[in-house]
Amino acid sequence: MQPVAAFGPAQLEGLLAPLIGNFPRAHIAVAFSGGADSTALLAALATLARRHRHLALRAVHVDH
Repeated sequence: MQPVAAFGPAQLEGLLAPLIGNFPRAHIAVAFSGGADSTALLAALATLARRHRHLALRAVHVDH
């Protein structure tokens, strides 16, 4: 079994930066079910939104 990599704002920023640069007026919508995965993603993006004031973040609740 391979070890699970840590996930957080720094890792997410590293993955997103090549796609959208330094978050210039980026608008990101997150499908949020309330489960562990979407909660971790939303928390990491919320941290990035506080660091990058031009990043607009919206959570969209998805009941599945």
